[in-house]
Amino acid sequence: MKKKIISFLCLTATLVGLFSGCKPAEEKKEVCTTPLLRIGILSDVHVSRSVWGEQQHDRLEKALRFFKAKGVDGVMITGDMQENTDAAVAMVNIEELVDIWFDVFPDNTNDLTGEHVEPLFIYGNHDIGLVDSVYWPERLGTYEDAWIKEIKGYQFVGVHFSKEATNLAANLVNKAEALSQGKPFFFMQHQPIANTVIGEEEGLRGAGVPMFDVMKKMSNAVVFSGHTHIPITDERSIWQSNGKKDAQFTAINCATINYGWLKNYSDLSINGDPDDTQQGMYMVVDGNIVTLERYSFYGMKIDYTQDPPAINADEATSLGADWKFDPTQNKNRPYDYTTRLEAAGQPVFAEGGEIEISSVGATYVNIFLPYATVDASEGYSDIIQSYYAEVVDPETGEVVSVAELASEHHVDISDIRMQKQAYLCLSGLQPGKTYILNAYARESYQKTSQPLTVEFTTTAE
Repeated sequence: MKKKIISFLCLTATLVGLFSGCKPAEEKKEVCTTPLLRIGILSDVHVSRSVWGEQQHDRLEKALRFFKAKGVDGVMITGDMQENTDAAVAMVNIEELVDIWFDVFPDNTNDLTGEHVEPLFIYGNHDIGLVDSVYWPERLGTYEDAWIKEIKGYQFVGVHFSKEATNLAANLVNKAEALSQGKPFFFMQHQPIANTVIGEEEGLRGAGVPMFDVMKKMSNAVVFSGHTHIPITDERSIWQSNGKKDAQFTAINCATINYGWLKNYSDLSINGDPDDTQQGMYMVVDGNIVTLERYSFYGMKIDYTQDPPAINADEATSLGADWKFDPTQNKNRPYDYTTRLEAAGQPVFAEGGEIEISSVGATYVNIFLPYATVDASEGYSDIIQSYYAEVVDPETGEVVSVAELASEHHVDISDIRMQKQAYLCLSGLQPGKTYILNAYARESYQKTSQPLTVEFTTTAE
């Protein structure tokens, strides 16, 4: 009889969840509490009042309150939790981060739902003073160089930026795969695994076990990393491979709420203030299907008139199509770089757009370019990655000067499609000489537009 009662209660709860989707947590507030796994994802938060003042405190709190409104089961921070490598200063900073965390999630609980929220935090290279001093805030539990946690039946493994962590991490990854029994499991380290996402730079200190080799045959593994500060508007921030001899896991570059930096991407300057970058992801796992929603928190504000303080999650800006995949499939993976390049839409300059030459000197030319868009199919990037210009010597055909500018969507404007002109300066030219200038727009996988072309002559010295 007891089994029948339990079965009836489980069926009733399931039906209620199916028809409601969300339950009212308190008057005029609804937070999703369906049985799906929900995880907030951040990296490189760099908390430090001595360096950033209130900026990073406010940004972290805003992001955490966004995740709280989403009803997450846990929050990842994939390293560089604070700014300073000096241990004494870092201890102060990490305690501030923990204060912010428990202010939003008291006792690791979402007070809107009463549900537990697991902190999934690891140290990065900026936190090295904390690693060397073996300092870990007591309120976060016991420090381990690497750890394994289970949330709603899914395994999570994290490894700190540590001298001795890699062998331990390898053992825990193997354990997570065994416990997962074919379901997805999730691995966190600070620097990306080599030969995966853009900006790869694997370098756990004294790494004895390259994690690429540990999990290359684990198609159900999803790896999260940070460190690069490359905006998640770059579609190369998710990596899969369809090569028969290539690794089978999925790699994800996590966003920063600090400054955007297009490292390993021509060292481009950004058309806007890179310090305005405030990005994060919200992951939903339904069975084997992983969906990653990308957001900018730039325009969000916390309402401190409410108790507890609240945030309107709808104020977050979506940063392109969701990344959705089944990590357990070992072929026809949707985020293979080669496949994506072939299927990506070609950028197109605005109709009637032309290169505008703003000034010409003896050795340089300054230009403005019209905005461009990408006519992309569903699920592919529809934003411009960068604008590129080259000066060609018509007598020899040689490219004598180049310039490139990352489009402004990297700094989280409300409209992520570039709508204002890009300014470029090309130098190193000869006086009194006629040149041809070609300009292109590029999307993330470097598919380029048809060129805009103009002829010009430098001034005499």
